Amino acid sequence: MKYISHIKHNILLFLLKRKIFFFNNSLNRYLNLKFRKFYNFEQFKKTNKVTIISTSQTNYHYCKPVYHTNNRSNEVSEINENNFHKKDVNYMIFNNCIIRGNSNVIFIDDLHAYYEQLEISSPDRFFFTDEGIRVANTKFLFTKIYNNPKYIDEGINFLRCFSWNYYHMLYEVIAKFYWVERFSIPLEIPIILDDIILQVPQFKELLNFFNNKKREVIAIDRGEDIVVGKLYQLPTTLLAPPNYKKISSIRGDDFLFQKESIFFLREKLLELKTSGFFHKKIFLSRKKASKRRSYNESEVFNCLKEFGFVKIFMEDYSIKDQVNIFNNADIIVGATGAAFSNIISCSKFAKILCLTNYDIPFGAFSTIADILDLDMVYLNDKSIKINKNSDLHDSFEVDIRSLKEYMLTNF
Repeated sequence: MKYISHIKHNILLFLLKRKIFFFNNSLNRYLNLKFRKFYNFEQFKKTNKVTIISTSQTNYHYCKPVYHTNNRSNEVSEINENNFHKKDVNYMIFNNCIIRGNSNVIFIDDLHAYYEQLEISSPDRFFFTDEGIRVANTKFLFTKIYNNPKYIDEGINFLRCFSWNYYHMLYEVIAKFYWVERFSIPLEIPIILDDIILQVPQFKELLNFFNNKKREVIAIDRGEDIVVGKLYQLPTTLLAPPNYKKISSIRGDDFLFQKESIFFLREKLLELKTSGFFHKKIFLSRKKASKRRSYNESEVFNCLKEFGFVKIFMEDYSIKDQVNIFNNADIIVGATGAAFSNIISCSKFAKILCLTNYDIPFGAFSTIADILDLDMVYLNDKSIKINKNSDLHDSFEVDIRSLKEYMLTNF
């Protein structure tokens, strides 16, 4: 099935490159696809579809992970220096455009689209995973056709293509409140976001906590289109790539974080700290999570029990409890996954050990740890090697001897 999907994807890419669909509206309607051209920012700002409210420069930071080695029990691989890319950030108002649930794409008009991820999303390295994109290259895209969009006078765009994932919801959606406060957007302007955020209790709890001024919220379904008369478009807080074609192409600067938004999130979340008893050594279980990246979890926990660890299922806890669990922990161990989003609440003295499959420069969590000066180390499965079929979510096995070495060295 995956092979067939890949063939269809390549056929559509070929048609896109040849622009075969451009003048064939009947074929477009038959396949339920719409041909559009990407506008970059320089092209877009010359139109009458956007008003630039503010332009400034900010640093977007990245940091590669630090991996534990087997050479000596107290040795880790060389720590990478903190790096950044300086980028222009624009606060804009889009006029009479279409936005789609679970998408980062903005449809400017019937022929053009704006996609802020385009500057970091090479089609040679990534699949364009987005509800607004069926297939795309750097110039053109096919998008699914949805009929009869409703109209909204104005709103702030909080829609994101991975908002169903806790990590992306926190660092791409909730983090936008940093810009809302910085730009002092009038309270009567509502927020437009994905409906999933209101369906997951912890997501809704986060939204209500950060939306403490009770700004109106308009939720739209996945794939639902709406026309917005005045769309307030905020700078991104996280430039994250879509899905990788080959994990061997992963670079340390694929995940770029706007540093001040991380400090904003941490300061606000730590307002939820309370007194009480919380475990000091916690193990993050994935038994209730996705079956992706399965590993020898039972064997790992049996080892950690000897050191006094307690197993935690983060999905069982409210956001307030999650903040307190991480903030009070002296050491946190677990397999890589969305639960590590909570390291933003960690004490400065905590140690974090992330279990993973490959030694790759995937900076989704290590950059957060670096910005906050947290002690985070990765332990990967050295028995498996990356090949052309390797996937970011491949299963792995933790070497128990290496795990014990780390524990004995640090505690």
